[in-house]
Amino acid sequence: MVSLVTVVLNDPEGLALTLGSVFSQNFERKQVIVIDGGSEQETLDVIHAYKDKIDYWSSAPDEGIYDAMNKGIRQVKGEWLQFLNAGDAFFDKNSLKQIVTGMDVQFSLTYSDVFYEDLDGQRFLSPQKPLFRFGIFTSIHHQATFYNVKKLGKLLHFDTRYEISADAALLLDIHLFDKQKCEKKIDKALVVYKMGGYSERVFSVIFSERRLQFKEKLKNPFLWLLNSLNLLRQEMKFKRKLKKEKK
Repeated sequence: MVSLVTVVLNDPEGLALTLGSVFSQNFERKQVIVIDGGSEQETLDVIHAYKDKIDYWSSAPDEGIYDAMNKGIRQVKGEWLQFLNAGDAFFDKNSLKQIVTGMDVQFSLTYSDVFYEDLDGQRFLSPQKPLFRFGIFTSIHHQATFYNVKKLGKLLHFDTRYEISADAALLLDIHLFDKQKCEKKIDKALVVYKMGGYSERVFSVIFSERRLQFKEKLKNPFLWLLNSLNLLRQEMKFKRKLKKEKK
């Protein structure tokens, strides 16, 4: 069974899109969990419209998206877990079945490519790379990631110290835990990720959190230096782009 967790806060349209996609899947062995952060009535109305199909839901204030995702983890009963949050969707009705068909219990993760959807509704392919390439950590979109619940056990938990990139921190932990059989890729784009606007502050937080993650987790001095320099390169590239856009 696959457990699908959706986290939402005051996004009725996004939640309706996601649940509609989940319940259209040609795959029956799924557990659907909705964790609401204490939304207003309009979002709760969407939950109530699907309440006969949702296996578990709750609505209460939380301490952020990763706290809500941890709440979802505590309700999981499936062998595999995916987070498909409000606004995200499967590519088509066969996507979940295709992912499950390609799963291998030897691996900690199964993942696919992603379609980005921008604010104008345009989609473009985002191929997802392995977690580590030539010693550099790249991360994978959590919408495209399925976690092997039994194999990961108590490791499957988000560090809520991180405001924006706790999912990347977890993936780094998983790789360090299971370097030999960490991830298996399904070479198809099976998930649609709806992009939002990223502010300068958001990117600043991401870079800061990544630096802390590398410092705490990469004990090999060479890997720490390599990834820190690559992060600095990305940060400088972003600042140049931002400066150009402001002109």
